Amino acid sequence: MAIVAVPAEAVTDVVLDCAAKGVHGLIVISSGFAETGEDGRKRQRHLVGLSRSYGLRLIGPNCLGVINTDPRVRINASLSSVMPARGRAGFFCQSGALGSAILEKVKTGAWASRPSSAPATAPTSRATTCSSTGRRTTPPRS
Repeated sequence: MAIVAVPAEAVTDVVLDCAAKGVHGLIVISSGFAETGEDGRKRQRHLVGLSRSYGLRLIGPNCLGVINTDPRVRINASLSSVMPARGRAGFFCQSGALGSAILEKVKTGAWASRPSSAPATAPTSRATTCSSTGRRTTPPRS
């Protein structure tokens, strides 16, 4: 696997170098692709086509990266300085900025806090409205 973080104009050369070296996967963190307009969309289509033509797996471009907390493959191949604790939850985020912010909140434990105006307990009603009949229903207590 190669982690690519170079200017968008240089990504093609890096992909070709990686293919020549036998790399099987790329994480392209570089920006300057579809998010920038028509020229960037063309650049991104070229990147995807080139990667496919060499049989390379591609994550990105313009992505946060990949973090894996499994002890057998523990890796932080991302822009985040936070390595979350191992657990049973997976996390995928379209936005690198939002993903970084969420990881930071997980690190500090702020994600579990509640505003002082929030109720201390969950509401007691578990009634829902059926989308097809419009009737309110309450599931049996377990």
